[in-house]
Formats: sequence, structure tokens, C-alpha cells
Amino acid sequence: MQARFIALKAESVACCDKAKLIDLSGVQINTQKSSAERVSDYLEQLKNPYLFRVGDIAVRVEYCGEKTLSDSLVSVLKAS
Repeated sequence: MQARFIALKAESVACCDKAKLIDLSGVQINTQKSSAERVSDYLEQLKNPYLFRVGDIAVRVEYCGEKTLSDSLVSVLKAS
């Protein structure tokens, strides 16, 4: 899975077709599911956690620090 995330992380806002990006406002998280299931559902819906859009705005996210992307997502989705 890490190789897939490396490829997704390399995508650029400047080179993307904004209309093809997933709109984050349409992503639904079922808080009744386990943290692992929430992360899986989030990634399945969003397709690329580094590059998506909110309305008409393309968003590029960078994660830093010691946590992996998965650890960061689990932290965020546990709080939801």
C-alpha cells in the first residue's frame, strides 16, 4: 500500500484536471465503524488523500512528522 501512496503523493495540482478530483464535501464517514474501517472507507471514497477538491478549490495536502499517513488518518477519524 505504501508504494500506492508514494505515487499519489507525487501528483501535482498544476497538472490535474480539477473536475476529475473527488469533492471532499461528499465523503461520508460512518462513525459506527472501527477506526480501520473508517480509514479504508475514507481512502476508497477520496481516492487520493493528498489531492482532492472542496467545491471548486483544488486542495493539495502534505503530511509531515513521524506519523505515517495511515496513523494520521486514524487519529483524525477517531476524533470524528
